[in-house]
Amino acid sequence: MKKIFYLMLTAVAAVALTVSCKPGTDNGGTTTKSFRLVKYVDAYAGTFDYKYDANGILSSVVRVEEYDGKTYNSTYTFNKKDDGTLEILENDKVKWTAKLNANGLITEWNGYKTLTYDGRKLVKVEEDGAVISEATWENGNITKWTRKDGETFKEKLHKYGTDVNKGNIRNIFVEDCGVPRWLAETGLIGDGTANLCTGNGWGDASASRYEYEGDANGLVTKETKIGGSGEDEYKEEGLYTWEEVK
Repeated sequence: MKKIFYLMLTAVAAVALTVSCKPGTDNGGTTTKSFRLVKYVDAYAGTFDYKYDANGILSSVVRVEEYDGKTYNSTYTFNKKDDGTLEILENDKVKWTAKLNANGLITEWNGYKTLTYDGRKLVKVEEDGAVISEATWENGNITKWTRKDGETFKEKLHKYGTDVNKGNIRNIFVEDCGVPRWLAETGLIGDGTANLCTGNGWGDASASRYEYEGDANGLVTKETKIGGSGEDEYKEEGLYTWEEVK
């Protein structure tokens, strides 16, 4: 599988899903480009199309899911209230509620999970006042996050290469926060990892491996997670489509 080595690319990309970023110049005076995610295809959850208003603010996400021979369509919209409450509606009915902090990050999910950050890095999740997950970050990357396992915690370990996560995708995040990945991709639970993950697993970062394909701008267009071995090998694919913000 073809792999793009992002450090070799000269184009600079920054994804802003909640508010679009405009092109600018870097410290060397070189014109930079900005991109935003317009489509994400999840291996299991379906296809998600991200829609933006004239100001570049995310207005809706349209989901198409194939299940048991049937097609299901859902449209998610957002209602932000003055008190920092965010209502996420599915087909015009409230599906989830969240509380946002001053940085626009979810600090309370659906009334029973509390999310704590170090800047824009999610580091702890509590449920009904008890810690259920914590994340360790090193050099901008999640090296492990934990999950409650009876009276103890098990650890999801991760390793990384040198390829930069220019699109800021959230394929690695603290999943026990309860926020679905397609919504995590909007930036509501903070930043993705600085580099692209090359492997992870429970107690063993080599249990599964990741391969990526990218475009000329250094943005991931295909992510493949490969786990197991021999007859038990499996693959999970995720696809990304981007558009330049003018």
